[in-house]
Amino acid sequence: MKNDINIEEKIIDTVRELSKTLRFFDRKSQNNTGVTLNQCYMLDLIRENKIMPLSDLHERLGIDKSTTTRLIEPLLKRGLLEKMKAEHDKRASYVVITKLGEEVYENARTRSFKSIRKVLEQIPQNKHLQVVESIDMLLDAFNVIYKRPVAVGA
Repeated sequence: MKNDINIEEKIIDTVRELSKTLRFFDRKSQNNTGVTLNQCYMLDLIRENKIMPLSDLHERLGIDKSTTTRLIEPLLKRGLLEKMKAEHDKRASYVVITKLGEEVYENARTRSFKSIRKVLEQIPQNKHLQVVESIDMLLDAFNVIYKRPVAVGA
């Protein structure tokens, strides 16, 4: 029974540390590209879907509506996204990624890949796939239990 408690504590501590590390990575990325990781996820989701109802964004990203609004406003102001009204329902709004948004997204993605390559240099190459498989397994388990909507790339 003691081992069960230790592994539970270890997983919680590891997830907490991963979360803190990702927030730190997010701040570093933002300094280089001007967009946060969540904003990059948003740009990617909109880019993949070509046009995205605003009402779907928060659910697809797994964040609150207010957080979605806070993330999207700077992207609209910078011209990375464009907002439009639906023809069939003037209350509904959609967003599309602009050419500038595509460029900023690609720049952020390239920088992220460079950063991840540096991280991977710290892990033996024969363990890279194991890291991905382990994280995927943990995410799948969380998503089964908490019924989180599947987002980009899943």
